Amino acid sequence: MSPIRRVLILCTGNSARSQMAEGLVNHFLNDRWTAYSAGTQPTGEVHSLAIKAMAELDIDISAQRSKSAEEFREMPFDVVITVCDDAAENCPIWLGPGLVKHIGFPDPAAVEGSDEEKLDAFREARNGLRLKILDYLKDFEPAASRVPGSRETFDWELHRLRDATLTLGTMVQNYITDSVECLKARDLTKARELIRHDAKINRRKYDIERFSLTLIATQQPVAGDLRQIASALDVAGELERIGDYAKGIAKIVILMGSEPMIKPLVDIPPMAEKVTAMIRAALDALARGDVDAAREIPKRDDEVDALYNHVYCDLLELAGKDPANFDQVNYLLWIAHNLERAADRVINLCERIIFTNTGKIVNLDKDEELLAG
Repeated sequence: MSPIRRVLILCTGNSARSQMAEGLVNHFLNDRWTAYSAGTQPTGEVHSLAIKAMAELDIDISAQRSKSAEEFREMPFDVVITVCDDAAENCPIWLGPGLVKHIGFPDPAAVEGSDEEKLDAFREARNGLRLKILDYLKDFEPAASRVPGSRETFDWELHRLRDATLTLGTMVQNYITDSVECLKARDLTKARELIRHDAKINRRKYDIERFSLTLIATQQPVAGDLRQIASALDVAGELERIGDYAKGIAKIVILMGSEPMIKPLVDIPPMAEKVTAMIRAALDALARGDVDAAREIPKRDDEVDALYNHVYCDLLELAGKDPANFDQVNYLLWIAHNLERAADRVINLCERIIFTNTGKIVNLDKDEELLAG
């Protein structure tokens, strides 16, 4: 008799697709598989229409619960299946043990219409899950997975590492945007939520570090492979620091409270847009190994510095006119400073991209070279 294998089915909310897949596997393949499901942002409930659609197959998933992927981080799995829709969602990245397989499905909970039309969407998802996931698991054999220690396995693991780094970068880019939007809207509730979000950034960074060190220990990489892994460690650290700048902005929003602004936010929002554009371009260069792009991106830092200098001069003038403005001047200066420092961190990312792909150490901060003579 074959041993019982374990499969983890991941999506974003763990309320519909992954819950139905868990029920299907545990019902139809319980002699070979034990299924678990989880979400990167669990909703906390199993969707009522998912329960209803599964009941039509005499499968009761009403006792299942919405779970976080954090619960399963250290549990070994034979395979981890992600079921998010590539076109509409950020697919979860799994860096724990187990082969990762993506079998995407649109989210039935996103369908609008009558009650019957919504239920039909869940039926369609259920039938697709039953067909594709069960067929995949029925044919799954250890020999079908990647051979440990092979070049193919190592290349695949390097690809996972790169994707995890890019996902972290996208999270940080959105973090900067959201923090400045909180400032513009003076949204204290959202600001507090963003501060809590920093823990997710940190967790992702530690995941990348753990996975990178595991690859170094088990694969003993040299040359370009080692530079790629070292780059992931360095880039993750730089991105985490940029995330700290975003968290700092959210904290300042709370400190400012509902106090009226001493001046319109003219320069800070454009600063944030230029910084996020630099991050986005750096991530693209990282994904493509584009050294030429990595050399060009730091030139945009001049625009960020010019806006920062403009903010600095305006705010100092306001502080000089009325000492009562000093606290808010200080807060807004810190926000501008955080954005300026985030842009400097992007320059570090570009230097790392060049080193990873060429082995050459370069300094792209021309101001530093000028001051050093």
